Amino acid sequence: YFEPCWETGKAVNWAIKRLDSEAYTVAAIWDTWTDKATGEILDSFSMLTINADDHPILRRMQRVGDEKRSLVVVNEDRREAWLTATKQTDTKGFLTPIDVAVFMGEPESASHLPHPLIF
Repeated sequence: YFEPCWETGKAVNWAIKRLDSEAYTVAAIWDTWTDKATGEILDSFSMLTINADDHPILRRMQRVGDEKRSLVVVNEDRREAWLTATKQTDTKGFLTPIDVAVFMGEPESASHLPHPLIF
């Protein structure tokens, strides 16, 4: 996924991705609802984020003064537990920072470089 880094005074998109380029699971919530004005049935979702003030790379993203945040990435070994969670499931354990041993970040324009910036 991409996050804007404002360290230069303008937004520079950074690619946040797995070192091995594999797919990953982002924690999200969803619901189906009916638009009262039109009667249309809609599915909507929201990706979960957590504070990233202390993350080595993600704390550099967003504008100065804005909250530093990160998507919640569900570890592979917990994917099934996330997908089968119920309202009674304690989901706080899923809200962990992106693993610096698995993910990297680099400016989007540098995505072709042979040596990405590792967390």
